[in-house]
Amino acid sequence: LADRLRFLFANRTFLLLFGAFTLCGFTTAGVIDVYFIPYAISCGFTLIEGSAAYGVHGLGNLAGVILFAWMADHVNRPRLLASLFFLRAFAFVLLLFIATDISVMFVFAAIFGILNFATFPVIANIVATHIGVRIIGLTLGLMFGGHSLGAAIGVVLGGWMFDVTAKYEWVWWLSVALAALAGVFAILVRETRTPPGKAIPVPT
Repeated sequence: LADRLRFLFANRTFLLLFGAFTLCGFTTAGVIDVYFIPYAISCGFTLIEGSAAYGVHGLGNLAGVILFAWMADHVNRPRLLASLFFLRAFAFVLLLFIATDISVMFVFAAIFGILNFATFPVIANIVATHIGVRIIGLTLGLMFGGHSLGAAIGVVLGGWMFDVTAKYEWVWWLSVALAALAGVFAILVRETRTPPGKAIPVPT
């Protein structure tokens, strides 16, 4: 286990993806999953309307994960992943304007849903070719651990920011910045579909 951990934390691709996925956790499970409906209510919408929009977000997850999983087999994956994060940053800007009309809220929910789970298959696809399938379990386990850490920080920090300002806007602007930073991490990954040449420690 120690050899495999050393191998991963010395791997440039792993570190970039780990950083991006940790920020991904902040912007999804950390703030949207927790604060979207309360924010919608604060904008004047009812609980039913906010929940319905969140349901549209869930349908977007289904569509996005299938679409981008297919695209990951056919296009430059670091650019694809970076595009997901940059578009997510744009979606957070749109979120700031949902109070203007309920249709804007539903458009945001659909867009963000498509971009949410879509990062998972793209990252797994990159891991398979850049790091290898022999330790893909440990690799993705650590990635999702980072995602959970980012989510936990998002919940705590988002709640603290709301307590201090009585507004959600600062949470969304911070999420814009972090989603964009995740996109920068992703674009720095070098595209290759050739299996890794460096010896990978054998799982024991």
